[in-house]
Amino acid sequence: MPTAGVVLPGEGDARESVERRFARELARLDATLELAIKVLERNDSVFIRRGRRISPKSVPLVLGLFGKAVKTTRAIRICVSPALGEDCLVLCRTLLETAVAILYLLQKHTPLRTEEYLAHVLKRTEKVMAKWKDTPGLKRWGKRVDRQTQLHLAQYAYLGAQRLKQLRMWYSGDATIEETFKRVGLAKTYQSFYSYAAGIQHVSDITSHVELGGKGAVVLAMGSSDEGSIRMMLDMANRAMWTVTRRVAYRLRLGYEADIERHRPPRDRSQAPIRAWAKRQKERENKLKNGDR
Repeated sequence: MPTAGVVLPGEGDARESVERRFARELARLDATLELAIKVLERNDSVFIRRGRRISPKSVPLVLGLFGKAVKTTRAIRICVSPALGEDCLVLCRTLLETAVAILYLLQKHTPLRTEEYLAHVLKRTEKVMAKWKDTPGLKRWGKRVDRQTQLHLAQYAYLGAQRLKQLRMWYSGDATIEETFKRVGLAKTYQSFYSYAAGIQHVSDITSHVELGGKGAVVLAMGSSDEGSIRMMLDMANRAMWTVTRRVAYRLRLGYEADIERHRPPRDRSQAPIRAWAKRQKERENKLKNGDR
């Protein structure tokens, strides 16, 4: 796959290796992504029909999140390689967050959840602007943006002060992100993949990049992702994208139901790579501990 600009040491060879060794998984992801784009491009289907139980605000919000998921999946497809494995894992975590938001909105009470999601965006902005107004150099911009935010928030006053306060942290209100995963049936995914990826997201994965060599020497590892982790990421990305494509197409009546079912992902076999990866992480941590002694 051609790349532009500067590349990391060994990145070119790593990409070619991925294209060869994971041709089946990549082809499966490409097919899912192509189908998702077809669903997204059904612009003639955004008109609201009676009986759909989808509000006028819900359709563009859901399709906007769906478009975000498509772009994130494409980014995963581009950067997946041993050289960029941890960075790709961050994208996988983002894709999961987007997928959960879509599933949550379409699960039930879609009109109300849409209103709460939009209110959440404004409440988050309000929270950030409160910090800006106390930060030298940002005070003026903070006040200006906050004024506009309050004008938009006024239309959601009917939700009540208590509910708006809950929506300040998360679009599902008082529920944590773990609880939101559970609500949409992804409790196992949260524990087996999402929570593990949090170490990458929050820069607590130093053992993936640095090892202690002989006599305490620090060894930099530019590419620490192996076959198991790459296969796990590709499988997760494909499942997440297929799941939201199916749900969006069904709820918004965008068609392609038969095509979507033909691309159903194979049985989940991701647990073995996860356990193997966790074992390797533990071995790296032990090396660091032994080197400190």
